[in-house]
Amino acid sequence: MQIADKTRVDIKTMEVNYKNTKYTFQLGMGQGLTKGVAIIGGISIVLYIISQANREALYPLFGFIPSYAISKLRIWQFITANFMHGNLTHLIFNMFGLYMFGCPVEKKVGQMEFIKYFLICGIGGYGLAFILWFIGLIPNHLIVGASAGIYGLLLAFSLLYPNQKILLFFVIPMQAKWLAVIFGGLEFLLMFMNDGISHIGHLGGLFAGLCYFVYMKKIRFEKGIVNDKI
Repeated sequence: MQIADKTRVDIKTMEVNYKNTKYTFQLGMGQGLTKGVAIIGGISIVLYIISQANREALYPLFGFIPSYAISKLRIWQFITANFMHGNLTHLIFNMFGLYMFGCPVEKKVGQMEFIKYFLICGIGGYGLAFILWFIGLIPNHLIVGASAGIYGLLLAFSLLYPNQKILLFFVIPMQAKWLAVIFGGLEFLLMFMNDGISHIGHLGGLFAGLCYFVYMKKIRFEKGIVNDKI
């Protein structure tokens, strides 16, 4: 897969004045929906609609329950849980993150590599949750959602667009290269908090994404630009 030195992404811009400095920001809205993002988002939406018909049966079957994944040979849960969501709000936020980070990443790496990378990060998130359950650090509860894959995309966005100006939480101007550091640090601090969010899964997605880039060993940075192959 080739990463071009000067990849053009059609994204709308806006200007913000902050401490007497003018910043130009690229906005995710308007950049155009890519095929890989549409496939992943479409599957997630369809499965959410179908799952509401019989939550009691379908969530334990396609969501991720650590003790079921191995002992009941439900290996598919490492994949299918990435497309299941607990409620409509959960689905909307994850689809928004998928669109914001997924479309620019897919335009850099291509459709098939994008889908593969998303699944690697998603499986990595659930894999880490399984390991920590196995050694007794987290309870055996149902986990669903695309967040691990999306955190992996956040890492990829930080690496592929390191100097891109963004508004963190729609307020704080910063460069994209700090995104993974900030969100990774937050998830590390919250990883064992019992708040209904799988922070462990988020960390697993980030770690899996990092392992992917390290394994490829063909990315080097010069002045914040990725200019080699992966």
